[in-house]
Amino acid sequence: MSTLALKRYERPLAYDGILAGIIAGVVVDAFLFATGVLSWPNSYNFIASGLVGKAALGSSAYVPLGIAIHFAISAGWGALFGLTAQRYRQVLAHPFISGLTFGLVVMVVMQLLLLATGMWRAPQSAGQVMLDIVAHTVFFGVPIAWYVNRAARRSRALSGP
Repeated sequence: MSTLALKRYERPLAYDGILAGIIAGVVVDAFLFATGVLSWPNSYNFIASGLVGKAALGSSAYVPLGIAIHFAISAGWGALFGLTAQRYRQVLAHPFISGLTFGLVVMVVMQLLLLATGMWRAPQSAGQVMLDIVAHTVFFGVPIAWYVNRAARRSRALSGP
């Protein structure tokens, strides 16, 4: 009989993943706003419309809801990465590769969710696809992986061998 043993940390890495996801949400938004992919406040209206419908597209009153949804989703992805990293140690061994891979997974899953809800928009160009890939990998997945990796190393140093 085998048992599943997780590496013991001072606290679950999912907590660090939540903070990492929020940080990565800020980083990816900054990148997307700087490149002109996102526009204020339309991007957050679009996100809010996933919950409340088309009414959110025409009213700036839904911007706070869109921001909250965006960061809740980012935090959820970060928590998932933290749980994965705690279970599979090799994820922490290569944070850059893990972050790139995780970012691609996030991008594909989010596009599939948009497709399933009828909110998907076809990319306008190959350049837009490349920007989306860079945004999700370099500016979302990598910051999450880097932060969770640092938190795990700090936790191991505090808890000893």
